[in-house]
Amino acid sequence: MSDNLVENLIYLKNLYIKAIALLENYDREKKSYIGPHNELRNAFDHIMRMIEKKDVEVSFYEEFRGAESHLLRAGYDAYELICINHINYIKNVLGSYSPNDISIGFSDYYSIIRPNIVDIEKETAKIREVKRQEKETQKSVVESTLGNDTFTYYFEAANKLENYMKEIDRHIISIRDAYNDRIKKKKMTIKKKICKLKK
Repeated sequence: MSDNLVENLIYLKNLYIKAIALLENYDREKKSYIGPHNELRNAFDHIMRMIEKKDVEVSFYEEFRGAESHLLRAGYDAYELICINHINYIKNVLGSYSPNDISIGFSDYYSIIRPNIVDIEKETAKIREVKRQEKETQKSVVESTLGNDTFTYYFEAANKLENYMKEIDRHIISIRDAYNDRIKKKKMTIKKKICKLKK
């Protein structure tokens, strides 16, 4: 195998390592998702065919491009799932509180964080649609309109969402206090009404 082919294999190995690292850190529940694993399996199939066809340069590069495409899809899928899981975590944590409780306990949520989450949801939906259309037309990832910019976007979005999760975790006690105060006031109002009715 020539030095160039060895460099290509090392390049693929490094893509594998990144994709596997993403798979191991999906969400707090440590769930496993079939999509990225399937893409990794498909990439491995291409790598094995590359080794078999090492003497036929054209076939080797076709298999290399196929493996690269599957690795990139595994990365896209992994990042998309990370973003979705982070957003779901935020929604679940805040789901039992009213908008007023959240505003009192964490004043920046609706002015800064929530609009950014909505933007991330819209952008990931657009990327998902492009991926779906390209899969339907059997466009390879090499021909794809998605590229490093998409990885950069997903990476930044995932990090931003991770920071939002931490920020919400830091403010959850204040949000809970606002909720408890609201419930206490509500109970006091009901108690006063009952007392008035008894008179």
